[in-house]
Amino acid sequence: MTNFRIKNSTFFKILAVMLVLMGLGLLGFLLIPFGGPSRAESIFVQIQSTMTMQAQFNNFSYPIYLTRVAELKSPTRPSSTNTPPIPVKTKTSDIDGTVLVNIPAGTFVMGEPGKLQTVFLDEYWIDQLLVTNANYLKCVQSGKCPDLIHTETLNQHFLDPRYANHPVVYVNWFNAVDYCEWVGGHLPTEAQWEKAARGTDGRLYPWGDAEPNSTLLNFNKEIGETTEVGSYPAGASPYGLLDMAGNVRQWIADWYSATYYDKIRAKNPLGPPNGIMRVLKGGSWADPGLRARSDHRLAHDPTSPGAPRGFRCVR
Repeated sequence: MTNFRIKNSTFFKILAVMLVLMGLGLLGFLLIPFGGPSRAESIFVQIQSTMTMQAQFNNFSYPIYLTRVAELKSPTRPSSTNTPPIPVKTKTSDIDGTVLVNIPAGTFVMGEPGKLQTVFLDEYWIDQLLVTNANYLKCVQSGKCPDLIHTETLNQHFLDPRYANHPVVYVNWFNAVDYCEWVGGHLPTEAQWEKAARGTDGRLYPWGDAEPNSTLLNFNKEIGETTEVGSYPAGASPYGLLDMAGNVRQWIADWYSATYYDKIRAKNPLGPPNGIMRVLKGGSWADPGLRARSDHRLAHDPTSPGAPRGFRCVR
């Protein structure tokens, strides 16, 4: 609404000046019979002067207008690209040996530019790393997770010891749910994932606002496949989580809604009660940098596995 008012304000100022110019021009023509050429010349000079003043006004005001619009579209915070990491507590899971990071209760800035909201979340613990092939294989061996499709040409790295610490892929949403239940947890809500990824200051990416590059994440088909989890410490989130951008897209508990960011519940928000698609966050090794943004959202069929899809759990 504020953006609309700014645009309207500029429009009405320009319209007012145009009406003044038209009025002055008409007045000049009406006065020509009474004042002759000298009077018309005087009116013409006034018009030129008015136009010059309006040009000066535009040169002054338009950058201010653009700056204000940019502010409305950007997070309301300092533009620092790397604020100090947040001190966190960690613990290790007795079931799968995964390190968990504590996300303390409190507020954070959630949403996309122009739709930012302050949201409160209760305390929770989340996996520092993505679930790996080795992790998921343990769940299969326990009888709590179904085996994954793996052939010589499809998901061929699942049982390859060289890829044991790569993120598990070709998991659908239900496979991810089964695993998280096995370890005593659940998939993160969109709000939980986003806070863990971007911290409390509304940054665009886990590491800050700097554009993605090959030192921060595995993306844009630069490597062409997954990398071992935790391979990009420079791309860590403020809480020390790794691979919150790139490597694999991550399944989220929530149903997908295109209007989710329009009005988020202020405390412990959940996705819509029903839907067709589930949310994926974080981008993958095959995705461009835009999809690595912490506010970026993808919708996907929960029954569909694929090479760029993995997950982590909240416990």
